[in-house]
Amino acid sequence: SLLLCARLKRSEIQPQGSSVLAVVRSKMTSGDVRPFRIKLGEVFPNFECNTTEGCFSFHDFLNRAPAWTVLFSYAQDLDSATKAELVECESLCDRLRSLGVKLVGLSCGALSKQAEWSREVLSASGSSGSSLSFPLIADEDRRVTEQLGILDPSTVDERGSPLAARAVFVIGPSKTNRCSVLYPANVGRTFVEFVRCIDSLFLTQDMILATPANWEAGGRVVVAPGMASNVARERYSNFEVTALPSGKDYLRFVDCPDLSKFTAPDGIEAPGPVDSGALDFRAQLGTSFPDFACNSTHGSFTFHEFLDREPRWTMLFSHPKDFTPVCTTELGTCQALVAEFLRRGVKLIGLSCDSVESHKAWSKDILCARGLPGETLDFPLIGDEDRSIAASLGMLDPLEIDDVGDPMPARSLFVIDALKKLRMMVTYPATTGRNFGEILRVVDAILATEIAEK
Repeated sequence: SLLLCARLKRSEIQPQGSSVLAVVRSKMTSGDVRPFRIKLGEVFPNFECNTTEGCFSFHDFLNRAPAWTVLFSYAQDLDSATKAELVECESLCDRLRSLGVKLVGLSCGALSKQAEWSREVLSASGSSGSSLSFPLIADEDRRVTEQLGILDPSTVDERGSPLAARAVFVIGPSKTNRCSVLYPANVGRTFVEFVRCIDSLFLTQDMILATPANWEAGGRVVVAPGMASNVARERYSNFEVTALPSGKDYLRFVDCPDLSKFTAPDGIEAPGPVDSGALDFRAQLGTSFPDFACNSTHGSFTFHEFLDREPRWTMLFSHPKDFTPVCTTELGTCQALVAEFLRRGVKLIGLSCDSVESHKAWSKDILCARGLPGETLDFPLIGDEDRSIAASLGMLDPLEIDDVGDPMPARSLFVIDALKKLRMMVTYPATTGRNFGEILRVVDAILATEIAEK
């Protein structure tokens, strides 16, 4: 069953020989030919950094204490959105450092501009310091942003060169991507969301607890399938099981433990990323989404046929496994928000490695848990039993494996426009439920900028 490794240390969780997919260690360095791909478990390349705190290699910076790192990118100009973001980052530095996390920013602006921006940000934040609490990397030739695949072709400078998108990566001690988002350059982020994700990552590091959809720090959490109910009842406060049509007792809630006891785990050696498969899709903003056959709860079709249906914008999202707690809360949230997405001209479609028959049976539990009528969801769920689609799209989580050692889908999410182009993406680990209020906010911002530019 999912999360059978609940009682193991993360360093002990290594995928075994898989008959479905080859799980390989990425050997990415600055000299490798293979491009970096935005997916969980991907090892960050090494590159030289020219920064407001001097020159160093990125791997040297990752090796500094604290062991965890948040890398975020932005365009080359200090517009109001970027200024607000940097002020927020500066204000969150002490909180992140207390968790065991350091910050580093990256943009296509000149180093002299970065130093100037630092003074403006400090002034706006009311700080009396002479420099920001984190370095800013100047990537004037765009070598790093190109290598990481985080350029936004829809936003260009005066020479017509694309600028950096608003990416965020949470990087673990083994230099691997543990959580990431990629927003367009003209859509501002709220960094409180990433602190929420980090809180969840550290709380759920032993895979015994998980955080449901739209969870906020201190809110009720769910017990992962790997822990017996009698153990959970003794260990945590206010244990509660939700009765479901399937008769299964997997949706179990408890009070959130004291988050101050869950700081950054050090020295965890995470498995590498999963091979991409035949499509070898590299997710970048503006990239055309590939086509593939879909067997779903709403029938069979090709993905491009589905994208051509009205409304023309699409949100594709994956979940690890049916009849599991976080997935049930997320799918219920999506069903409750179908009308909100449709009002914005966006349709939904989900995917996991379970069968279509499993999806249909599970739908009754999803609706019951959310207090919604009916027995079927208003959007299709793709059955990707051989994991070929999830692998090709970079959706697999190497830390989340089933009982035969195969990696499960992560909580990936893509927003695709009417031209079949990728416009935003989110990749969270299996134990961290997504914030669909934040996703709606970003969709609103993207659509608002589309209207403004017409």
